Amino acid sequence: MNLSFLGGGLWFIPLVTLLGALYSYYRGYKQSKGGSLETYAGGATRESDENIPFYKCTGTIYGYILTAMTIGILLLMYSDR
Repeated sequence: MNLSFLGGGLWFIPLVTLLGALYSYYRGYKQSKGGSLETYAGGATRESDENIPFYKCTGTIYGYILTAMTIGILLLMYSDR
């Protein structure tokens, strides 16, 4: 596979989205290990011992989106060469 389509500084665009995805996965991991809050009637909350699953965290969802964007950008750049 010839990577000439990333020449001229265009490698920076998919690199930024890939680094953003990795950072989002890290934030999702931290969110999943941080615990959650239980809400009771009347608006009272207390911390729960149960962790939110990794795939349900907001950071992980943003990571999925950024990963798909990175793949899409690479495919568009490759097809336009």
